Amino acid sequence: PDGYDLSSADAMRLTLSMGPMMAATIRDLSATLILSCPGASFATSDNPAFRYNSYCEGITDSGVTGTQCRGLQIFLPVSPQVLLYLFDAAAYKLARSSPHFVTATSDDMDQLNRIQLVAAHENVYFDTPALGSRLLTLASTVQSIRQVIRPRITRAIDEENDRSELLHQYTPMPQLQLKLSFARVRSNALRVQLFDRVRQMRGPYKDQHRDADPSGAVRRFVVKSHHSA
Repeated sequence: PDGYDLSSADAMRLTLSMGPMMAATIRDLSATLILSCPGASFATSDNPAFRYNSYCEGITDSGVTGTQCRGLQIFLPVSPQVLLYLFDAAAYKLARSSPHFVTATSDDMDQLNRIQLVAAHENVYFDTPALGSRLLTLASTVQSIRQVIRPRITRAIDEENDRSELLHQYTPMPQLQLKLSFARVRSNALRVQLFDRVRQMRGPYKDQHRDADPSGAVRRFVVKSHHSA
């Protein structure tokens, strides 16, 4: 509204207010630990928790890493030798080395460390000169990827009422084409068409119930503009 100034403190309160809902919506994810392969270690960064969705790779016009999205994956390095992996067990099958962890291959290590180069705000951290040299090599492959992961807004106008419009805000997922040895998309999940995957949601969290329009009327919106931050 005119005259309203959103302060930094207000913005922080709004962000933190979503914490309980986000915690509730990832509670159903399965978890395992990924151990580094011998002689290698995990990098981390100033933005270490990385959300991805291998199940929805190829979708670029909508967000697919929301906390209720089908196929959500979360990668979080917790030490040079251990990485926490949260995943949607209905979408992915895990090849376990033991009941509690999997061991990464050297190729897995490159892919998981490359994630930190994509996610980092400004800094990436590593524990050995060898890993630092490897990260420099991998860095040359992520510059173009980092340029596309900016928030976007699509504006659409109601065909029958130009005073009614929709704003669709999302951040496109970087297309990393992850091929991790310890996880693959389940065969039954692969049968779902890519366009339909982005419309699926995981349960059981429900915010509120919305009844359909009793009249059965369908409102049509026409996209008018796209904006990138």
